[in-house]
Amino acid sequence: MTRRRCAVSINGQTVDVEIDDDPPLGWRFWTFAGFPQDPIEPRPYGGARGLVVAPIETQRGSAWLVAMELDDSAQVMTAHELFPCADQEGAAEFGRRWTEGRANQPRLF
Repeated sequence: MTRRRCAVSINGQTVDVEIDDDPPLGWRFWTFAGFPQDPIEPRPYGGARGLVVAPIETQRGSAWLVAMELDDSAQVMTAHELFPCADQEGAAEFGRRWTEGRANQPRLF
């Protein structure tokens, strides 16, 4: 199984993780709590789609690194903030593009 190292910046902090080619939860989109400024879904518990990339440990305990479909950014979320998403269209393609763009390993051509 191939693994990639990816580094992302979240609120000024760098998160460096290893990601399997078949990441956790098989590249499934999840929704998360919305917020009033969210242009896709401002209602609580109905936010835009995100992709769980890797489990990480934070000062507050275990969490997930989540790739945000809306703007290609990243967030750290806990399991209780993530909800199954009915629409899985494009999850694998988005996941591959997102991780390949952040891989910090040499590529062979």
